Amino acid sequence: MNEDHTNKFSSDKCSRCGGDAPNWKCPKCGGVLSSYDPLHRQKCVFGDKLQPQCQKCGEAEEKCTCMVAS
Repeated sequence: MNEDHTNKFSSDKCSRCGGDAPNWKCPKCGGVLSSYDPLHRQKCVFGDKLQPQCQKCGEAEEKCTCMVAS
């Protein structure tokens, strides 16, 4: 459980697929940043927070479309 929590707030890995997530992306406005901006929620027209951006599909973590092989 602690590992899931760590990945959720880390831009190193996408918690949906486990792939590389080196950048940050807003799932609502689509803005992409190379480092986390804690004030994005206040500046975003939709009032949303940045999430790790999956490198493979280019989507924000909650919108990741990659499938994990089981």
